[in-house]
Amino acid sequence: MESHPPPLRVQIDPPKNLNIPVGSRARWYCRIIGRRTPGVRLQWSKVGTAGLPSNAAQYDGELVIDNVQESDSGQYRCTVSGDHQFATDDATLNVEPKALPVIGRPPPVMVDPLEQTVNVNDMATFRCWVPGLLSCELKWYKEDVGGELPYGVYQTDGTLKIPHAQLEHAGNYICTASNEYGIGKSPPARLIVKQPTQRPRIDPQENTVTEGQPARFRCWVPGDPTAVLTWKMKGNGPLPSGVQQHEGILNIPSAQRQHAGSYICTASDPMGYKPPVDSPVARLIVRPAINPLVDPPEQRVTENQPAQFRCWVPGNPTAILEWRRADGRPLGHGVTDRNGILSIPRAQMSDAGEYICCALDPAIGGAAADSAPARLYVDR
Repeated sequence: MESHPPPLRVQIDPPKNLNIPVGSRARWYCRIIGRRTPGVRLQWSKVGTAGLPSNAAQYDGELVIDNVQESDSGQYRCTVSGDHQFATDDATLNVEPKALPVIGRPPPVMVDPLEQTVNVNDMATFRCWVPGLLSCELKWYKEDVGGELPYGVYQTDGTLKIPHAQLEHAGNYICTASNEYGIGKSPPARLIVKQPTQRPRIDPQENTVTEGQPARFRCWVPGDPTAVLTWKMKGNGPLPSGVQQHEGILNIPSAQRQHAGSYICTASDPMGYKPPVDSPVARLIVRPAINPLVDPPEQRVTENQPAQFRCWVPGNPTAILEWRRADGRPLGHGVTDRNGILSIPRAQMSDAGEYICCALDPAIGGAAADSAPARLYVDR
């Protein structure tokens, strides 16, 4: 039975596609894939021409083209041939034209953009290049040639980068390139760094007090102690009577129902360069003062009989309650005060008189509220 040789395969080692400038060397190596049999040969050619350029040489699969010219650009083919079969692989050469030298004067240096404005901590980037030159040494300076770049400013391949712009980075940057005729200098690239407008902060954002208690809000602008701070009611209304403000502090010594509402702090630039900025809303809630109730308001007992009064604050089961005599004397012997219940087990003539229940809200503190007097009569 007749045996057939394996099919021929050929491969050009990468890189197959070369982009090199005029005067460089192009080189490829072509190899047979698999076992090489006698009678098989490799041959290079330039597609579309009768052979290879005069500056090309090939040996055992290797093709070298020295001092390449633009006319050498094109497609090159490696062909392997044997008994009644062949295989090919192609490579491409692109010869880049030589940049025209700058004649008689320093290189013209361009920058982009000529001006940019960023906020503090934003990134700023400038690009520098010389038209017609693919590669040359470019160098950046601050304000003028020789000026050192500030800390935090970097340059690489003609690009000036400022990852986190600061106020001290603002100013003009100059890019230079040199040749045998001198140093070319770009027009100044101007960087403007702005401090972003800070919104005033307030503390607290909500304040709940009982009528008669003091209330206070604080306003400030982080990093700007010179800001002029002014409080107003939401909707640009004037501050109610009894409200004081000084250097960002809003103070209400004795909060009343008419003081409840929304307040806004406005920060203004003392120089007038920046527009006024309002804070978030500060909300004041004024709860009515609820005096404790007593039951019964008065009672009459015979000496040595028990007597009892109850005290409570409607809607506030957590209020702290405490009984006392209206005349300031201490409670009598055996009299107990527990959870709003005043208990007199054996009333004496000395226990007769008025008793007052005092209530304090533990949630918000402040002044205590007194009940109306509860009166005890003791008969013999």
